[in-house]
Amino acid sequence: CTCEVSEWSAWSACDASCGDGTQTRSRTQVSGHASACPALSESQACSAGVACSCVVSAWGAWGACSASCGDGTRARSRTVEDAGVNNDCPALTDTEACNAGSCECVVSEWGAWGGCSAACGYGTRTRS
Repeated sequence: CTCEVSEWSAWSACDASCGDGTQTRSRTQVSGHASACPALSESQACSAGVACSCVVSAWGAWGACSASCGDGTRARSRTVEDAGVNNDCPALTDTEACNAGSCECVVSEWGAWGGCSAACGYGTRTRS
């Protein structure tokens, strides 16, 4: 028993409006016995060419702390690589608390005393 089939049809449109889907094509039996025919349809994976959900880049490096000492904040960001069709992009900036270290005042040792402001009696002397 033999079976003769037509040429394959063109691939159908992708059945997904976003993301991945399936497309099919078919052919018909021209003559012979159906039991001897090869497959009359087949399918393959396809992509609609646009993402359903938003695709973002990896987070960038953290920026510098906003304070030169003590508590502050720092930020990082990421970008949209494909906005998708669902309008579901996550936040593109992120902040966190940071501490830039102690705010203690550091001073030098005292300098030498200056001379007295009075030649006799009570006066003042200063140092810095």
